Amino acid sequence: MGMGAGAVAACSTAPQEQQKAARKAAPGAAAPQAAVAATPPPAAAPAAPPEPAVSEYQYPDSLQAYAGARPMRFRCVPDAELRAEIQASPWLADTVAGRYVVLRELFKPARILYRPHAAATCWLEVRPEDVGESGTVGGDFTVDTASLGPGRRVLLLNLRGHNHFWGGSLDYGLTNLVDVTAEPLLLLKTEALRENVSFGRENDSVFDEDAAGSEKREQQVSIQQGLIRVSPATQALTGSMEDPNAPADGVLKPTPKSMLPAGRYRYQRGRVLRAGK
Repeated sequence: MGMGAGAVAACSTAPQEQQKAARKAAPGAAAPQAAVAATPPPAAAPAAPPEPAVSEYQYPDSLQAYAGARPMRFRCVPDAELRAEIQASPWLADTVAGRYVVLRELFKPARILYRPHAAATCWLEVRPEDVGESGTVGGDFTVDTASLGPGRRVLLLNLRGHNHFWGGSLDYGLTNLVDVTAEPLLLLKTEALRENVSFGRENDSVFDEDAAGSEKREQQVSIQQGLIRVSPATQALTGSMEDPNAPADGVLKPTPKSMLPAGRYRYQRGRVLRAGK
């Protein structure tokens, strides 16, 4: 029994002796705590990117500006059906150059119809695509005809809308350029107008003049000598919406996603491409 106990004691002390020998053999070895302390601190997180100088309205892809060429939805309306519809409805019908008809009704989007050629018995109805601030447009609009080359007939559609609410108003507009040589192709679209007005209204009879103000964004599209010209997107601020950090020339930088980069655009090889400033 005594020999068994001594063997156990020898086994239990062996690890301690080995640890002492290891410390004597390497007196300069660093302790684990020292090794951890010597580890360099983690690198600082990168600084957040600066906020853009101009806030951008975030719209889904379908409401962002576009330039290129893509098919638009349309509906075929027989000539006899269109004539009967005009006679039986309260729509105000405007005929443009004999081959284009615009139908409008209060509080409803405009309807534009055209015939691909003079002998066609079916009218193609196309509705402008929304961009930017969504809402009912059609109360005020213009339709201009133009050409972007031999046999390339286009319609430049400018539509406007207005919302009036308790504390202010919102005016908005959009521009569509549509190739109507055959079935409709959308060549570009942009938000042409967005004007937000605050009346500074506190209740039915009290107005705070210091809270009144407006923000107006605009962009224009025109066609000159077969080229599409897009003006810079500009901003005008008044009253409570004035911003000392806004660009002095009023040009929005970066260009909002609902508007196109300014410059000249050319329709070539079946697409609208930017051709320079």
